Amino acid sequence: MKNSTTYCIGGHLNGSESARHDDIEILSETKANDGEDGLIDSLMRTVEGLKSHNDNPLNPRPIQHFAYFDSMDAAKSFAKHLIDDEYVAVTVLKVDAPQWRVDFYNPGIATLEYLVACCGTVRAKVIEFGGEYDGWELPTMPEVLEEI
Repeated sequence: MKNSTTYCIGGHLNGSESARHDDIEILSETKANDGEDGLIDSLMRTVEGLKSHNDNPLNPRPIQHFAYFDSMDAAKSFAKHLIDDEYVAVTVLKVDAPQWRVDFYNPGIATLEYLVACCGTVRAKVIEFGGEYDGWELPTMPEVLEEI
């Protein structure tokens, strides 16, 4: 079996990060501007990055989101909402005091239209619960070419 690398491309609205873990390489976008225009601009760069890895945007994939809250109660309240709304792998983590991070996933596709709707909805919900939306990551799902 040939070794392959899975690429995760995403946008972190409060900074950028890039890491490599075993066979997973995370390629994050640069910091986006504040406001909805920054979100759309960052999502456009994400979609372009996926295309550069021969991604098929219609292939379903997990989309991971990150949100920060100033209290454990706010983070847990938001996490309960996510579970009720059928998000998966919802995790509440204590990070630098007094912040709490909530990581969660939803299944989706990587078209610009879907990502704008999905990430925009998630960001609005995070803000409604008093948090800060830090962005998303999603793996590439390349076309598999048949061997001749």
